[in-house]
Amino acid sequence: MKESVKSIPGEDLIDSLLEDDKDFAQAYGERRFALEAGAQIIAMRKSVNLTQTQLAKLVSVSQPRISQLEKGDVPQGPTYSLMKRIAEACHVSWPNFPASDQEDRKTQAS
Repeated sequence: MKESVKSIPGEDLIDSLLEDDKDFAQAYGERRFALEAGAQIIAMRKSVNLTQTQLAKLVSVSQPRISQLEKGDVPQGPTYSLMKRIAEACHVSWPNFPASDQEDRKTQAS
């Protein structure tokens, strides 16, 4: 007779591992940041119709580095400085405010 294996939904398994395993929690947190940063890089790059190669040249990194960052293949994600350079190259003020919104805020504050 086959023994049945209890299935644990993915979210419950992750929640359990996050709670019970400090190393997993740290690795998950680092990877999550890297994936979110990658999604932001893609969105910024596509908002100004740049290729990875064009963006790489603008921020002085290699195209493979941009690809790694966009895929979240860099465990800790990009540095703040690199994200700022990417945002500036894509005409987005960092963090995540369109340049025109930031100018409006400066005008309103005056």
